[in-house]
Amino acid sequence: MELEPEEGHITVYGTADLSTSAFTEFGVKNLQSLIEEHKRQMAQAAQRLKIKWTYWLQRRAATQAAVLTEWLRLHSANP
Repeated sequence: MELEPEEGHITVYGTADLSTSAFTEFGVKNLQSLIEEHKRQMAQAAQRLKIKWTYWLQRRAATQAAVLTEWLRLHSANP
C-alpha cells in the first residue's frame, strides 16, 4: 500500500539519513479505509476459495462413489 503526501502520508527525516513514516489525521483515516478495503477483498477471496474447495470435494466424492459402485458391480457379478 502506497500513500502519497496528498493522502496524508509524510516522511520525517532525522539524523544520519534515518527516516520514518508519519501520518496526518487525514492520512490515518485513509490508512484505516485502505485496511478495511483490504480485509473486505481478502474475505471475498476466501469465500471464493471456500466455494471452489467445496465444489472440488463434492466432485471428488461423487467420482470416488462412482468408481466404487462400478468396481462393486464388476466384482460382485457371478462368473
